Amino acid sequence: MTPSRLQLLPRNSLVKTSSLDKGDWNYQPVLGYIQRQRFHLARELMGRGPNDSILEIGYGSGLFMPELALMASDLAGVDVHDKSSEVGKELASAGVRAEVVQYDGRQIPFDDARFDCAVAISVLEFVEDLDALCLEVKRVIKPSGHLVCVAPASSPLVDLGFKILTGNSAKDEFGESREELKPRLERHFSCVDVIRWRMPPRIGVGLYQACRFSMTPRG
Repeated sequence: MTPSRLQLLPRNSLVKTSSLDKGDWNYQPVLGYIQRQRFHLARELMGRGPNDSILEIGYGSGLFMPELALMASDLAGVDVHDKSSEVGKELASAGVRAEVVQYDGRQIPFDDARFDCAVAISVLEFVEDLDALCLEVKRVIKPSGHLVCVAPASSPLVDLGFKILTGNSAKDEFGESREELKPRLERHFSCVDVIRWRMPPRIGVGLYQACRFSMTPRG
């Protein structure tokens, strides 16, 4: 089955928020198709849990917010960059109602148990103090809620493709964070679903892994 079309913020509305913000990659030939699979994975896993209120961690330029707005009546985002006002204006111009704010690395500026779901796409592998962020996620997500995380896979073939498509070294870009991410998250949450995207589908090596976590770690 072909995934339904994603609602993404238009390319000419993207605000460059940092050197890590590669939102424009999603509109390039070949690379864009691969990049957009992350959002399809996230959407599939989010469909397995309540999503009336959603927090996007690392919303960047707001690229995924139009799609998230179709699921939630209460949509918010946190990111470390200082361009939340600019991104918020672009989202409003696109008809997306979302509360986007800066995260200071210590406290997520939202009330306890506000959200049904947190989603993070190609973000958590770059977070230095992941334990601190996880504690904040557990605070602002309802006990019955969930976290959806999508990250790139790690393999020699994936790294070669990354080099060919982007010109960057995957080792320089990610270090060991891809391999360590899921075990680190499982210190705080329980992984209840895992799906992968492969190219070619079902034949090639997995390029992205998406996990859905419940808020309660396994005993």
